[in-house]
Amino acid sequence: MSFTLKVTAFNLDIVDKRQVHAAMAKRYRQVVLGAFGANGQNRPTMWQPLSPAYAKRIAKSGGQPVPTLYRRGTIFNSIGESASEQMGSVFTFNPLAEYHQFGTDKLPSRPFFPFDRAGNPTRFIQLQMEQVAEREIHRRNA
Repeated sequence: MSFTLKVTAFNLDIVDKRQVHAAMAKRYRQVVLGAFGANGQNRPTMWQPLSPAYAKRIAKSGGQPVPTLYRRGTIFNSIGESASEQMGSVFTFNPLAEYHQFGTDKLPSRPFFPFDRAGNPTRFIQLQMEQVAEREIHRRNA
């Protein structure tokens, strides 16, 4: 699963696009990672609570009986980023990520990438990417 970011505005002839894409990918990855954990301040939607049976098992083992997507850190640690002149990318190759992002018949969705099922970015991430790109462009042109 991946999400691609591209700079399409501004006079890019005077900007190192790779650096702009890198700054955007870095911030996007920070937002994605901020969805994990007990608080998950950057979640694109509210997550459903754990099933009562699973919450009981987690509490019995000393864990927090709330959805975190961070029991072992497997998905969290698989989130990567890259950038080139053409685009910035934030991605995971973990096959379980898609099940958590979109849910299944037996697993409620717990999205951590800030976009909807149709691939549209949330308003929050759009604003974040615009701010990061603008700040990086101005920093590079200063």
